[in-house]
Parts: sequence; structure tokens; C-alpha cells
Amino acid sequence: MRAYHYTNLAHQPGDIITSGRDSLVTFEGPKKAFEEALRSGHPDGTEIRSKALYTWADKGAIERIWKVVPAKYFYEVEIDDADVLFRSNLNHYNDGLRAAEAHQPFGEFIRAYWQNSDSWDATSRDEILVTKATIVRLLLSK
Repeated sequence: MRAYHYTNLAHQPGDIITSGRDSLVTFEGPKKAFEEALRSGHPDGTEIRSKALYTWADKGAIERIWKVVPAKYFYEVEIDDADVLFRSNLNHYNDGLRAAEAHQPFGEFIRAYWQNSDSWDATSRDEILVTKATIVRLLLSK
């Protein structure tokens, strides 16, 4: 299946990429608290989210945020179905993070994320967490 990934690392078509690090080490405050709670909300949550390469199903979702993400490169990637760890709508993550930042309960968003529930937002942004992906082509660079 085709998906999309942004990063600061330069790659060539055919390169096989994996997660470079656990992003949790860069989080602070409510974002860190929410991510830790999210990982605790699934029996394999820590394993999945700490080791996954994050990709997205919809090219348009990345194009909409490209100007604000600090990444230098935006790639189209190929993913083997056997390498998919989990897939969910990132709107649940964003809703939960906003609740955490406002010091509001966020358990319902954690459940919705792990159940991959439908989102209230028609412009869903499905993230696909994978063990590895193959670079198909560079789409954008800064």
C-alpha cells in the first residue's frame, strides 16, 4: 500500500526506512502526559508507539500541514501489509492532546484512538504505524 512520511533525513528511492527513535523523549508537559496515557491505553501501546515509523494514508493531510512541520522532506512510501502495526484516525490524538492541554479529561479520545472510531471531522488523517517502509519518491523538500 502507498502512504506518506515526513522527516529530516534525506533518502533515495528504494531505501528501506525504520523509526529512528522514540518521539516521547522530545515531549514535555501535557503532550508527554497524554502520550504516556495513550500508550497505557492499549496492552501493546508502548511497544507500538515507541518503535513505529509513523506514516499517513492521505497525501493531502501532509500537504495541508507542510508549511508548519519542521521536517525537511516529504516522501511517498510503499508499505507491506505485514509491516503494519496499527492504524487510527489522528483526529482522536489531536482532540485528546487539546483536552490534556486544557486540563480536561481525555480518556474518551484514548479509547477512540485505539478503537479507530469514526471521527467527527470529515477530513480525517489516518496514521499508519509500521515497522518499515520503502521510499518510492520525494514529493516535497525545504
